[in-house]
Amino acid sequence: MATITITVDYNPNGDNQHKLHVWDSEQHDGATGGNNQDDITTEVTSGDTINWVIKPGSRVSKITSIAPKSGSVDFLNTVTCNSDGSATGTIKSGFHGGDMENYNIGFQLDGAPQQYIDDPKMKMKGSTT
Repeated sequence: MATITITVDYNPNGDNQHKLHVWDSEQHDGATGGNNQDDITTEVTSGDTINWVIKPGSRVSKITSIAPKSGSVDFLNTVTCNSDGSATGTIKSGFHGGDMENYNIGFQLDGAPQQYIDDPKMKMKGSTT
């Protein structure tokens, strides 16, 4: 069981959309994707703790939700959105190596009441059945 940190920041070059720049403590960095800086796949195993944090000084003011995309596998136990704007969740058991979850990060920007959504991925490293 590991603790993985996924850092989020606002991507001002996000193809005229409200998008994130996302990177994780496993050295996956969306910045290698050009303007689409949200395209990372974080590798996880059963029992891992995932912490989504906001880069200090970011225009992102808080993470409002973490949820699987419609029709996707759901690796996450209950996710808690914390008072400091971050979010925390743990990975369930019962999945096979290579299983993939497409999920949404809901977030707000400084001074904007609406929620925006971006969608990185998680991939199971090995069997957890």
